[in-house]
Amino acid sequence: MDKIRTAVIAGAGIGGLTAATALIRRGWRVTIYEKAASLDPGGTAIALAPNALRALESIGVDVQARSTPRTTGGLRTPNGDWVIRTDEHLGDGLAVLPRGELIDLLRPAAADLRLDTTITGVTAKSLVTDRGEVEADLIVAADGIRSVVRQGRFPKHPGLRYANYTAFRFVAPFDTDGILASETWGRGARFGIVPMSAGQVYCYAALNAPAGRPYEDPRAELRRRFGGWHAPIGALIEAAVEVLQHDVYELTRPLPAYHFGPIAILGDAAHPMTPDLGQGGCQAIEDAVVLAQVLEGGAVRDRLPAFTAARHRRTVTIVRQSRRMARVGQLSTPLVVSARTGAMRLVGRLPARFTERALSPVIDWRP
Repeated sequence: MDKIRTAVIAGAGIGGLTAATALIRRGWRVTIYEKAASLDPGGTAIALAPNALRALESIGVDVQARSTPRTTGGLRTPNGDWVIRTDEHLGDGLAVLPRGELIDLLRPAAADLRLDTTITGVTAKSLVTDRGEVEADLIVAADGIRSVVRQGRFPKHPGLRYANYTAFRFVAPFDTDGILASETWGRGARFGIVPMSAGQVYCYAALNAPAGRPYEDPRAELRRRFGGWHAPIGALIEAAVEVLQHDVYELTRPLPAYHFGPIAILGDAAHPMTPDLGQGGCQAIEDAVVLAQVLEGGAVRDRLPAFTAARHRRTVTIVRQSRRMARVGQLSTPLVVSARTGAMRLVGRLPARFTERALSPVIDWRP
């Protein structure tokens, strides 16, 4: 009888849980270590692009049945004018659902989940936790943007840099009838609206701000900055259940590889990116599915270079595209913002196939 291969995963976020599901389907025994005391992600939501939906489908996770596809909307100005409309069908469409529902779908019953466990380091063959060292055939670092594993294996890497803006997220109970998905761009500020099922709307916002400046009352700051923008932004802010704020960071430069010995690094631990293409969670899902695929039929140390080869160029390219989008979206000089709006209007007049072609390398990916 073949020996059952073992994996330990640092982090029970979307990337870690997807990796656990994908590995278990291929016969691995998996243990997940998570510092939080529960998997409750709070009242936020996530939008999954077609590339992530295909990856999840390949490991038997059906998200479409639990979500509402949204394929229409566009880009607006603060007074409500439409600059770009995306009424055409975009690939297989986006799926939008509460983050907690996705966590429930991904949590594999066969995994050994150890909550309230802090990752303190990693050796050449084990994961180090506050409860001791754990050895396995494979160590998966899915421990997020401030990954302890990444810092331990690449100690000379310069680490994170601030993207010069802070982000807000919330879900609001709201009548979704007639509401289209949209982003509204102003001066150094953006506001996104994504209708969901069951009378809920997912919203996000971005503001130019110094790093490390948490607002005592995030809702009041949103009200001050966006209250005068077009409807229904003001009403959505007032209806928000809870407003979360976090500064946006990315790596100063890409990691040289996403593996080291028996260690694979994925998701935000490997390639944190700004949220401007909506691909952070999607790329973590892709990473996890590809990792399980490349490990099939070979020794871990022999096969992990194929993981880096399959994922490095794609993720680095998407990180750069997202950064460029952030820089354009967060422009604040009045004359430059006016020129940006004019340029976007020209883009909006192009046939839909041209704008879709720009996104196709990202969303057309298949496992």
